[in-house]
Amino acid sequence: MVEDIGKIISNGFGTYTKNLNICIPFILNFFISMVIAALIAGFGFMYIFAPSLSSIEKASSPEAIASILLPLISQHIIEIAILVVIISF
Repeated sequence: MVEDIGKIISNGFGTYTKNLNICIPFILNFFISMVIAALIAGFGFMYIFAPSLSSIEKASSPEAIASILLPLISQHIIEIAILVVIISF
């Protein structure tokens, strides 16, 4: 009653390809998780960077934008770290 690992994997893959509706919950879970992560990231970063959007509009060069954003990033580093941890889980 000992089966080869290749035969076990082949039988499992065959079962999976014959019943593709098995994977629907996993695909839905993936897409819903990505949408939620994008929403959390979008709202989180807008909450952090929204007060400076008017000054970013007036910036004329990438260096000016960096000089506006770098102090904001250093002031809100804890919030950004929390967002990264939440999004990664």
